[in-house]
Amino acid sequence: MSRYLPSRARRRAFVVSATCAALLAAPAVASAAPGGKGKPSPPAQRTVDIQILGLNETHGQLDPLARSGRPAGGAGALAAYIEREEAENPRTLVLDSGDFMQGPAISSYFTGQPTVDVYNEIGVDAAAVGNHEFDWGRDTLAQRIDQAEFPFLAVNIVDDETGRAPEGIQPYVVENLRGVKVGVIGVANPETKIVTLPEATEGLSFLDTEQTAAAVNRAVAELRKRKVETIVVAAHQGLESATTGGLADMVAGFSREIDLVLAGHIPTEFDTTINEWHTCPADGRINATNP
Repeated sequence: MSRYLPSRARRRAFVVSATCAALLAAPAVASAAPGGKGKPSPPAQRTVDIQILGLNETHGQLDPLARSGRPAGGAGALAAYIEREEAENPRTLVLDSGDFMQGPAISSYFTGQPTVDVYNEIGVDAAAVGNHEFDWGRDTLAQRIDQAEFPFLAVNIVDDETGRAPEGIQPYVVENLRGVKVGVIGVANPETKIVTLPEATEGLSFLDTEQTAAAVNRAVAELRKRKVETIVVAAHQGLESATTGGLADMVAGFSREIDLVLAGHIPTEFDTTINEWHTCPADGRINATNP
């Protein structure tokens, strides 16, 4: 069982890569004021700004890369960036859209353990399950899930034996940002079984694009029943252009109740609107430059 500890209490200068940042106006309920004849008035509704910082395709790049003769990205830069952004807006979520463990030897030699340690320290709130999370097989992934202090999310992975989500992987999570509920739904790449070794995903099924959209919409309905009004999808699926690709096909079937889609898988930078959704995939490994 994973240990989901309070994320934001564990900040240290440790990591970075770049982020896709989005600012949403989320509903909040103000305190009730006295009404006429001594009766309390109904609580007034207001909105507050919440900030979503999206990571993807970090691929264990804990050390900086060289860009134009200068170091760019790496763990220290990411930690500093997140710390600065959260100081400006404490209602901040840090979400990863998958493929964050496999990469350079600093992470891969230890089967992703160093990257999960870093994510624990900087306070990542949730991560979608990318196809490369399966590179060392299900047993190793289970170890990383147990190590993590944040949930691994995927609404579209099914355990063939139980017909339910695999143990340790949640379809969604509800984050409470100082009184504001935000639902985060995770989506794995529907083609994961095609792009990984067969034994790595043995015993699992991945819903296709249409089925995944339907599963996302069921999760949205469940979240709405729980009075969650702000809903974000972190999807390990990407775009080939600003309006085409697997993600575009998927979001065509999404509920209108979704506020933001964070994408991944294809490391190309877009910040676009598809079918009325703000959609933001970015190459997280190279966009941040250290001061």
